[in-house]
Amino acid sequence: MPVFAMILAHPHGAAARLSIPWALVLIVALGVIVLVAARIPVTHMKGGRNGEQAPLAAEELSPRGLWWTARALGAAGFLFAIVAGRAWNSALTPILIVVVGWPLLLVLSAALGQVWRWIDPFDTLARLTGGLGGPRGTRRKATETDVGRAIDVQAWEEQDVRLAALPALAWVAYLAAYENPFDPQVLARILATYTAALVIGCLLAGRHSWLQRAEVFGATFRWVGRIRKGGLVTWDPPRGSALVCGVLIGGLLFEGFHTLLLTEHPPTALGQWLLAAGVLFTAALAGLLLIRLDIRAGRLGAPGSVTAASVPMVAAVGLSIALAENRLFIGLQLLPRVIADPFARGDEGSPIVVDPLGYTALVILRLVVLLVGAVLAVRIARRRSPGGFATLPAVITVEILLAIAVLGLAKA
Repeated sequence: MPVFAMILAHPHGAAARLSIPWALVLIVALGVIVLVAARIPVTHMKGGRNGEQAPLAAEELSPRGLWWTARALGAAGFLFAIVAGRAWNSALTPILIVVVGWPLLLVLSAALGQVWRWIDPFDTLARLTGGLGGPRGTRRKATETDVGRAIDVQAWEEQDVRLAALPALAWVAYLAAYENPFDPQVLARILATYTAALVIGCLLAGRHSWLQRAEVFGATFRWVGRIRKGGLVTWDPPRGSALVCGVLIGGLLFEGFHTLLLTEHPPTALGQWLLAAGVLFTAALAGLLLIRLDIRAGRLGAPGSVTAASVPMVAAVGLSIALAENRLFIGLQLLPRVIADPFARGDEGSPIVVDPLGYTALVILRLVVLLVGAVLAVRIARRRSPGGFATLPAVITVEILLAIAVLGLAKA
């Protein structure tokens, strides 16, 4: 189907099509963040220890059967997407998992809270395969009651997630540098390998311990889920979280600058190596930058404020990238079709609207998404700050990330 080819094509070599004063847009965007930082009052709230238990929110309580049903559906859909992509080269795999699934999970987690706990396929498969090791690195053991609930965030909170930076680096490098990262068979093979590695790690190290330390998607969606009701204000970021956030943001921001390293489309072998080197360097540099700024913020009396502020930026940048080239909107239209006919054996159905908003409106929407994420980030940093210059490292971080993201839009 031609529209499938459109959505699965990598936007290497895309050229700017909107002639607006981007320098002015950048100045205004950065000015908005400075104004927000100056206007929001400081309400210093110290985060608790990772192991201390907070009460379960009412919306996180659920009947045991409903929780397991949601988990079973999540795992079954995930496994079917992998099999469909690997065995039948079905477009269901990239559309369900990457094009629609990941962006919607970011939105739902930010809006509703800990959505990931209802569908987490990796934890479900680890349970089914016997990876039921005790929760290492936490002060509270999971009880039978937890199985029937969306487990309390604090009970799962990580102690050290530096290991998750490795799969984060691998994923952003694959998405940014591989010639066609949405190829169903390649994506299915990588997803299967990642899942198998997680399950084996759970069998060897214990389910809670391994998923807390090494599973980057679960960590990301849990952190984004804390945006709701100010959860990031009292959050005590685990060791390595600044590195993981930096790697994710750096890799995603690199998406806007493919054309700087490409002279041919599709990219040559040398071009792909340049892309891989560029995204690895950018992601690692962003991770180190966030670590240094977070240390500085801690010395000024606002520990963890840079990491907490970077979480909304991860969500905003990820959603902005998903909106590029109308990929998310096209994917939402295609998703019911590929679910009903994953092997594309029927007709194409109703026409797909490939440009529902228009290019100008799409760029404005992406800019609004970035600004909302930046405002949330600064608000969180201010509420974690004791006053004075303690907020400055977090504000600098947000300003840098927003500036790079807006410049990336200029290249879109």
